[in-house]
Amino acid sequence: MVIARSYESDKTCGVYKMAEEGIRLVVGLGNPGPKYVSTRHNVGYRFVDSLAARNGGQFRIENKCYGLLCRLLISGRDLRLLKPMTFMNRSGQSVAAVVRYFDIAPEQILIAHDELDLPVGTLRLKQGGGHAGHNGLRDIISALATRDFWRLRIGINHPEDRLEVVNYVLRPASRDDEERIRDALDQAEQCLSEVLAGEFQRAMHRLHSRQHQNMPIISRFFGIIIRMFYDEHNPPHFHVEYQDKKAVFDFQGNILKGNLSSKIAPRLVREWTDKHVSDLEEDWGLAREGKEIKRIDPLD
Repeated sequence: MVIARSYESDKTCGVYKMAEEGIRLVVGLGNPGPKYVSTRHNVGYRFVDSLAARNGGQFRIENKCYGLLCRLLISGRDLRLLKPMTFMNRSGQSVAAVVRYFDIAPEQILIAHDELDLPVGTLRLKQGGGHAGHNGLRDIISALATRDFWRLRIGINHPEDRLEVVNYVLRPASRDDEERIRDALDQAEQCLSEVLAGEFQRAMHRLHSRQHQNMPIISRFFGIIIRMFYDEHNPPHFHVEYQDKKAVFDFQGNILKGNLSSKIAPRLVREWTDKHVSDLEEDWGLAREGKEIKRIDPLD
């Protein structure tokens, strides 16, 4: 048996608690019924549906688990997929029943769900945290009496009007947004082997780095490429590429991570940020809302 490395939970150090056998249960959140199939709120359902279809699995009704269950064997690992049939607000009832029956630890659970606070098609893998107003997560946290399960957050963007949130999540995505969501689900599936093996750090690096490469280029000058870089880090930052080297800068032109192996490139970036700091701040806000950002003209 392959045993994953064991870490103690310590988010401040970027280290995560890992179960001995990785993920054993993947839960896709959504609402049952034909009228909800294509809605934004059901992207979690779609993720596990795709996993089952691509691996030759079938969902079966399990009344004692208040949902549909599918059993897969992937890379020699036993994995169960769950679609709660309790409607979103009672998802915890189904998840708790499966966890008790199969004796699954919280750290062996991955919940795939829609995320209003991420741009459309953006993916984030994380362990723990609050529910951020998501009723499915809220009920699961209550039913399991823990927040230590893993989450695959699938960005659907937030409507401009808070009063429109309910209608927004219960409607289908636009054609462009739908393409982004499909691409995101495909990317998430490609990281499944690491997740099942408990290699969460590797999965996060692979998943998040791939998405960062898709961030739009906002400027090019003297061989330097600058991309808008949406993430949850603080302070806001952007991605710089120069001669096959990469670095992360804040909006004051300070290097937060990486090394460009050049004394000139960082100075040029600082000059560029001094000139465009207001544009960067505006674009950061647009990126967080999932809106299209403008391209900033290169330096003379």
